[in-house]
Amino acid sequence: MHKDLSPAFAQLKNEHEPLRELMEEFYEQAITMGKTGDERSYVESLRSLEEKVDSFLVLLEEHSKQEEAIFFPMMYTLTGGENGPIAVMEEEHKEAKNHFARFKEKMSTVGLTINKNTAIIIADQVAKAYVVLSDHFMKEEMVLFPMANQLLLEEQKDELNRRLIERKG
Repeated sequence: MHKDLSPAFAQLKNEHEPLRELMEEFYEQAITMGKTGDERSYVESLRSLEEKVDSFLVLLEEHSKQEEAIFFPMMYTLTGGENGPIAVMEEEHKEAKNHFARFKEKMSTVGLTINKNTAIIIADQVAKAYVVLSDHFMKEEMVLFPMANQLLLEEQKDELNRRLIERKG
């Protein structure tokens, strides 16, 4: 049983909830792409999906920046450097961002109509990002945050919390 998380880790964990809600929305839309409709409605559905993804990416970027600029560097050497869990977390950030980038790149080529299979292929990039991030958030919440809560000294946790507050403000 882990003791309660410090305010910094509680904040990072709490930021996952609104991200998860947005992820659920776009994932549902992505996996049902092509189930009904025609060539024009697929474009409308993809554009709607793109709006959801864009809103999500604004929140995700802020959250990721805090982890990558503040939290991950504090944990990097404590947990094995390039062979440790922080390297895995950073790689998952990159993987999810790459899926979103491929989605956005493919969306830039969408015209007024699109066939069902192409719509499904484009939306699949979003579904893949969802899978990566869902697993990523779970690992952070179940393993990384509790581990960091135990490994970091109180002064380090206070410093992390202070820096997260400064960055938000």
